[in-house]
Amino acid sequence: MGKHSGWSTLGLLLFLPTTVAMLLAWVWGWAWRWLDQRRGEGQSRRLQQNVNVEFPIPEKAVGFVIGRHGVRVRQVEDQSGARIRVKDKHDSEDKVVVITGKPESVHAAEESIKRTVEERMSEREAGSVTVAVPQHAVGRIIGRQGANIRSLQRQSGARLVVSRGSEESAERTCTVSGSCEEIERAVALLREAIQQSELSRRRHGPRRQWRTETEQALPPCSLPETSDYFKAFVSSVGPSGGVWVQPLEGSDPANLDALVADMTDDYSKLSLQDDRASDVSVGAVLVAPFEHDDSWYRARVMLVDALEGVAELLYVDFGDTGRVELARLKRLRPQYADLPIQAVQCRIAEVKPKGGEWSEDALQELKQLTLCGTWKVVMVKIWDKEGETPAIKIVDTTTDKDVNVAEQLVLLGHATWQRPIPVTFQWAWPAKDVSVAGSFSNWQTVSLEQSGEGVFQCTLEVPEDGCYQYKFLVDGQWMYDSTMPTVEDTFGGLNNVMDTSTQTAA
Repeated sequence: MGKHSGWSTLGLLLFLPTTVAMLLAWVWGWAWRWLDQRRGEGQSRRLQQNVNVEFPIPEKAVGFVIGRHGVRVRQVEDQSGARIRVKDKHDSEDKVVVITGKPESVHAAEESIKRTVEERMSEREAGSVTVAVPQHAVGRIIGRQGANIRSLQRQSGARLVVSRGSEESAERTCTVSGSCEEIERAVALLREAIQQSELSRRRHGPRRQWRTETEQALPPCSLPETSDYFKAFVSSVGPSGGVWVQPLEGSDPANLDALVADMTDDYSKLSLQDDRASDVSVGAVLVAPFEHDDSWYRARVMLVDALEGVAELLYVDFGDTGRVELARLKRLRPQYADLPIQAVQCRIAEVKPKGGEWSEDALQELKQLTLCGTWKVVMVKIWDKEGETPAIKIVDTTTDKDVNVAEQLVLLGHATWQRPIPVTFQWAWPAKDVSVAGSFSNWQTVSLEQSGEGVFQCTLEVPEDGCYQYKFLVDGQWMYDSTMPTVEDTFGGLNNVMDTSTQTAA
């Protein structure tokens, strides 16, 4: 019994290592196969996630692929699940579409894009036509820095290319490319622009002969004759708070764009000696470049600095100012002197700058409030046309709540109110006819009415917080009231003087 147990124990001890070794070998083999399978699956998943496909498309097809504001390409990405981008192709005008994603996603996106390109390119290959454009209409069609022709292309969907030519050429050609519908729309727009240019040309009349700069006078621009609000652009705000207004009624923005385009085309080709201004003196009207762009504009000389060799200019159609070298100033050709000045200098009514002068912050705020230079319409009302600079009210109606510019300047602490207050003028001495005039009315006479007691009087609205001189016209003779304060005038005589901060004649 004991001997048998010993052999069993010995057998078990000899068999156990072999069993354990076999078991370990089986486990190791299973683990290795499992790890290899997992690596294969991971590699397969990575391969599926990193598929890239690239293919070329014509440059003019990029717009079809991307769509307006990227709408089309985002739609394809959402539907397919792939990522799409467009890059340049080396040594070619074509572009390259790069699609990244799972194979089925990439395939779906590729098919969608290629189908879109094929369909839209076949439409655009409908053909092209050539339209003859008279020389006088080229500026209107191209517009300021190409703005008009870009607008025509957006409206029609066609591509427009105006041929180059000289001023002596009677006409140029405009090549219109696109689908049949796009070409039809573009040709109609071109014919409308040509017709408008012809009508404008007839209104302006034939070209005049050369005149010197000091003889050259441009037709003035005037504000509409209305007591209501009217639409206008604010083109500039001056350092003294002057506001330059381009009324939509009475100005001609389309012709101005054409004028600037034609002048830029003409004068940018000239050398320094060609058409050089012969008389650069204060008040002269000429043509000059503007430092902030590449265009040429009509300008009036405001100051000549002979030492520096520059002139300070007022660009009359916009109200901007600038300094330009004398050598760069050009004569104003007669064909560019027919269009009236397009801007009127005004001032904001009922307010005055806080501290007596407009600060830089106040001027910046004034530009923002008036939408200056944005070519957005504001509403303008004439408050006072007396004097050289009309007083106006400006209201911005482009937001949900109307914004009164004067009220905002006061609210922001840049200005104080200067509203008119009633002031009574009296003449208590015997007379038959009495009037009063003063600096508050640009010395325009206003009649006084005689009361039952024989006293002549009238009540006028005078801007508050100011000092003004005035005088009475009595039976044809200028006289002052000896009972009121006086001040010596420029001719050695005496005028009455009043301070409206007291709200009474003083």
